Amino acid sequence: MGLTHTRAMEVAEEAAIIATDMVDLFVRMERFLDKNSDFSIDWAAGQKPAFLNEDSAGNLDGAKFTRAQLSNAIGSIYQTKQLLRGETPQVGDHLGTLNQLAEV
Repeated sequence: MGLTHTRAMEVAEEAAIIATDMVDLFVRMERFLDKNSDFSIDWAAGQKPAFLNEDSAGNLDGAKFTRAQLSNAIGSIYQTKQLLRGETPQVGDHLGTLNQLAEV
């Protein structure tokens, strides 16, 4: 497409929508992390806590993901928040980690 004022306005409108969505997502991530960061722990380091129920496949009972996948997703949400704040996130496949829960 050519560079025209009309096209610039279309791009600006679309960018504004995406920016608004990202700001809303950032706020949701902060709220989520404030309430749920306790579940972002190294589950492999110890025994399963008595308060958690798991099915025979090792998934959280009623879910299609493990406690470790949940913990990793919380960590990836935190790393994404760090990036949006202009801080240096840890390198990793955060999108892949989030997709594990998003696809279930």
